[in-house]
Amino acid sequence: MLTFPTSNTAHAIRALPIKSVSRMASTTADFSFDPDKQVYRCPQGKELTCHARGQVNRYRTYDVYHARMEDCATCPMKARCLSKSTTSRRYLSVPVGGQPPNLSDEMKAKIDSEEGKRIYARRLGIVEPVFSNICVQKRMHRFTLRSKRKVDVQWSLRGSLWFIISARSTLLGH
Repeated sequence: MLTFPTSNTAHAIRALPIKSVSRMASTTADFSFDPDKQVYRCPQGKELTCHARGQVNRYRTYDVYHARMEDCATCPMKARCLSKSTTSRRYLSVPVGGQPPNLSDEMKAKIDSEEGKRIYARRLGIVEPVFSNICVQKRMHRFTLRSKRKVDVQWSLRGSLWFIISARSTLLGH
């Protein structure tokens, strides 16, 4: 039987363990910028030259730098620096300018705050069982109607159905 955390047990959920520091990939902070040559230097002192300027990815603008394949092939930090064992060189995406945070960044920051963690823990016991019951137990994985207005009506009906069934179960003592 599938069980869900209640508001009393939701605080017991913990984050996944962090990888050990020795295996963590190098970040942008590990690289230093040389303003005279306009290149980045890796922790081993190799140069990363500018490959592309003004690349847009997920509403962010980046300058992309990359190292020479020969430098990465013989580097002792290769396992730590490269994202995959099949990657031949290090690419470094550097954010351009002070860009305002997008909605996803704002939500991540909000959830990571102390108050956000407390609210989200309550959500696990209050809201998530409703979603999982509708999706898994009632097998309502998709909406059959199109347009936001019709989907809103369909979702309201599904929510009402869940409420009626749970109230019936409570009244009958099931």
